[in-house]
Amino acid sequence: MWRQLTRYLRRVPRPAWLVSPRKQGGVPSNSEISLLLQDASSVFYVVSRWAVAVSLCSLCQAYLVWIEQTRGRSMEPTLPAAGGLLVVEKLRRRLYDSSLFSGHPQFERGSIVLLIPPDGDGVVCKRIIGLPGDVLEVARPEQRFVAYEPVLVPPGHVWVQGDNGEASLDSRTYGCVSQGSIIGTAMFSLWPLKFLPLAPPSMNGTRIIATLGSS
Repeated sequence: MWRQLTRYLRRVPRPAWLVSPRKQGGVPSNSEISLLLQDASSVFYVVSRWAVAVSLCSLCQAYLVWIEQTRGRSMEPTLPAAGGLLVVEKLRRRLYDSSLFSGHPQFERGSIVLLIPPDGDGVVCKRIIGLPGDVLEVARPEQRFVAYEPVLVPPGHVWVQGDNGEASLDSRTYGCVSQGSIIGTAMFSLWPLKFLPLAPPSMNGTRIIATLGSS
């Protein structure tokens, strides 16, 4: 890497005031000083533009949208196990956290979201199945014999599952998750390029049996 950097720096043209002949005594002439100022102005222009671009990208990633790579098989076949790219937005979450939108539902059923699981281990990608006030009939994957039990999604929480139920650690194991743990909503898949369907390919044994309308 250092060799490549050295070769690159050697190819970069030196400022004109360095290569132009100087007067006796090594004191730069007025023309050389003018060239020096021009070069400094050019460097400042490039650096300032890059600084603005980096700042805008950082703000955009922190508050608006960012690109997230898919990992794991829990969202197959909707998303690939590796190499997929999701465009994730954060703005809606921040708007609904404000008092201006208080009382409005933050998330839509079927949305694919990125969240921090209850154990706090990294960021996972899941689909929202149940909203606050929903009564779900759930088949627990860890049970040898399938036994359905009703679950009421409390206010401020959602029920999330992976589309690939056999390879997903989700609400069927750790229960409802707080909406505060959701950090963004997937808008669409950048690679492979496609819009994300709201309907899951399978509910994996979960069924909505009632909605009480809690927010």
